[in-house]
Amino acid sequence: MNEKDEKNQGKINLTESCRYEGAILNGLPHGQGKLSYGDNYEIEGDFEKGFLKHGMIKDHKKNGIPQKIK
Repeated sequence: MNEKDEKNQGKINLTESCRYEGAILNGLPHGQGKLSYGDNYEIEGDFEKGFLKHGMIKDHKKNGIPQKIK
């Protein structure tokens, strides 16, 4: 289920354990946002038409230290 307001900020539940929260355009992640995979991973960064362009990943199973994604 998708929730979206007039500012194009919202939440998209991609699967039971995968959720996007942030800027949305035409129903896709577009702009600054955060993708969460259960309690294990978080990816924060800039998305364009549903694809991650660049950002940081946190692996909570390892050390939780953010690592840059190019």
